[in-house]
Amino acid sequence: METTSDRLMQTSSSVFGSFMAQVYGWMVLGLFLTFGVAFGVEFLAERNQQFYVFISIAAPFVLIGQLIIVLVLGFLGRRMNSFVTAALFLVYSLTMGIFFGVLFL
Repeated sequence: METTSDRLMQTSSSVFGSFMAQVYGWMVLGLFLTFGVAFGVEFLAERNQQFYVFISIAAPFVLIGQLIIVLVLGFLGRRMNSFVTAALFLVYSLTMGIFFGVLFL
């Protein structure tokens, strides 16, 4: 016979599993976005000298923007709307791609 605590354990385990699946889904999306942008920056910088100069100048500002995004997510992440948090995460992934693309030039 199944007790209430057994059902509660199954329910909480199911909720936790679903949550972790969503977390890993967002992480994979962020990694693909980072890879795609880094590849694009590398590809364009090798073929276009003006883009290379622009992205080299913009890299420190991108790094500062990343730090600001991390601080905002760290301090205000729980109070923000989930849409805003997800958008900031995607912007962070995009800026990581820009940074890695410049780093590997």
